Amino acid sequence: MKRLGLVPSVGLVVLVLVSIQAVAVMAQVSGPIPTWAKTYHATGAAETANSMQQTADGGYIVAGSTNSSGVPGHPHAWVVKLDSLGNVVWQKTYGGNGPDGACSVQQTSDGGFIVAGDLGTFGGCHVAGSQNQAWVFKLDPMGNIVWQRTYLRSASADSIQQTSDGGFILAGQGTPACVICFSPPTGVWVVKLTPLGNITWQQVYSIGIANFASSVRQTPDGGFLVAGSVKECCFGNADNWDALIFKVNATGGIVWQKTYGGPDVDEAHSIQLTSDGGFIVAGEASGWGAQGNCIFPCPHAWVFKMDALGNVIWQKSYGGTIIDHANSVDQTSDGGYIVVGSTGSPGGAWVFKLDAVGNIAWERGGSSAASVHQTSDGGFVAAGPSSSYASMGAVVVKLDSNGNIGLGCPFTGPSNSTAADTNATITTASLVVNTTGATVATSNATVTDTSELTSVQCASNEPPDFSMSANPSSLTVKQGGSATTTITINSTNGFTGTITLNASLAPGGSKAPTLTLSSTTVTVSPGAPATVLVTVTSKGSTTLGSYTVKVTGSSGGLSTTITIPVQVVKKK
Repeated sequence: MKRLGLVPSVGLVVLVLVSIQAVAVMAQVSGPIPTWAKTYHATGAAETANSMQQTADGGYIVAGSTNSSGVPGHPHAWVVKLDSLGNVVWQKTYGGNGPDGACSVQQTSDGGFIVAGDLGTFGGCHVAGSQNQAWVFKLDPMGNIVWQRTYLRSASADSIQQTSDGGFILAGQGTPACVICFSPPTGVWVVKLTPLGNITWQQVYSIGIANFASSVRQTPDGGFLVAGSVKECCFGNADNWDALIFKVNATGGIVWQKTYGGPDVDEAHSIQLTSDGGFIVAGEASGWGAQGNCIFPCPHAWVFKMDALGNVIWQKSYGGTIIDHANSVDQTSDGGYIVVGSTGSPGGAWVFKLDAVGNIAWERGGSSAASVHQTSDGGFVAAGPSSSYASMGAVVVKLDSNGNIGLGCPFTGPSNSTAADTNATITTASLVVNTTGATVATSNATVTDTSELTSVQCASNEPPDFSMSANPSSLTVKQGGSATTTITINSTNGFTGTITLNASLAPGGSKAPTLTLSSTTVTVSPGAPATVLVTVTSKGSTTLGSYTVKVTGSSGGLSTTITIPVQVVKKK
């Protein structure tokens, strides 16, 4: 929703395509910060939200998976564009004949989106099964596919970022090329892509029997920082995983490499560059903190701060008495950090704010989350799966600067996690660099509009507003024919009023289709939506090709616009 009369630059996230990870630019916000918690779920389906980012318009982009296609065991990648209040702008599924999933999403410099995931996976990430293919697809601002590519078989594409040259850096799990392989070890697969998704270079980095990458970031010098995990031995200690962090130069050559851990499970799930030139890492570490009734050493959320060369400045574990994980971390504007994860401890923290040296500033219990960011208004947004409300939907939660939504909101409850210093051993790694046999292929995943419904679980400080949606969300018109879509206008947050509508079609001209709107004013109120019809008519001489219809609704200082793609085709 656009607020008329505001300075356009206020409240927008600045997209940084150079190599440093930017701390969110805080807008000057007057009044309370809007907060809400919403779930997104289709009847009989199961949804996951694996990755999320605030977009330049103040809204959000979310990527994960859903099986709302109705085929049991066959989820598809699911991408949802939300406005600043969590209302769906558009949502689509992407996939082929098998199970597919999206693991990482980022807005690109052209206003579109880049998505990384897997073809042949059951919606999970960091899993390189024998049938998996790493998959990257580029979307326009409305979620339509610009291009799509598959790469290495038996691989996963888990983290992607646009780079300063307009291309992309991709990291996941893969296997090195070999002539005779009985069971080749998996390695960290890093690929530099052109702006069209073609391979510039690729390497597999490995130690021991298993390695995977969870996160990749470009660094200010044009190199790349990779975070993941390594399992060096399989006999005698099957759970001996260590966090693996390494730096490569612009062409994939190793600059430095280190492992961090103890005798049990220690993993790195998320890494971000910090304003001092160092890095912050979140993951899990076993054997430190309260152990409760765990048979084996309990893993707890683990956060450690590093300098630019990978040396640890401080390291701490956070958790309750059972099992806790940290899935995502972001530096905040005050120099501290926001962390989300999951917990099996009653009252355990799933979101917690740290100061600059890792002390807990505040924490909130609730559901689990896979991704977190500070927002341009100084609050926070988190996304993940919802285990609440007896649904298997995805949840997005908008918090204020103190981690609150509102009184009585079940997504934020009391939490009693404690922090403990850890003393993970730092070891210089000995990664083996291998070439891969990955080749680029154009994939043929199809795009389908989906209908996961939004449920408001709780909200606070949201101003009255309205939203618009189109069904169908795109039109195909034959020469000499017409097609109609229904625009539904809904009240949100108690809005009651009259809305003025106007519609436009581009490109125009004497041979363009004509456009009619069944009504130019509607009145809506809570529980009483309004509908109007938009009809596109083509003459026999209408030029074939793509057109765009924009419908804008305005009421006082409120305005929102939806875009409807139109394709004029030849009459058979």
